[in-house]
Amino acid sequence: MDFSKAIEVHIMWKRRLTEIVSDKSSEKLDPAVVRADNVCEIGKWIYSDGIKYKGVKEYEDFRTNHANFHKCAASVLNMKLTGNSKVAQTMLEDFNSEYKHATSNTVNAITKLSDYIKQHG
Repeated sequence: MDFSKAIEVHIMWKRRLTEIVSDKSSEKLDPAVVRADNVCEIGKWIYSDGIKYKGVKEYEDFRTNHANFHKCAASVLNMKLTGNSKVAQTMLEDFNSEYKHATSNTVNAITKLSDYIKQHG
């Protein structure tokens, strides 16, 4: 797993969602698919090769935060699709939004798991 790339991918989600919410992208994302934390490349790693770290606090934190991130991203999309673009934009921009916290927590969890693996293999 390229943890640096994983961080970059999660940071790029905000751009993707912002463009969708502001109608600057024609990309169509299904909230049900986005909500699934085992479909993206990182999620596939979590539930395949990464499973060997099951029970390790850093892995469990990463898995939990990653799943929450996907739930929050899907919520933003649901707001947009139900005609609540302003709410969706607030979810992306508000400093204390659940989406912002989910992104930050996921990036921190990736870093901690990466550090753990570097130290323990």
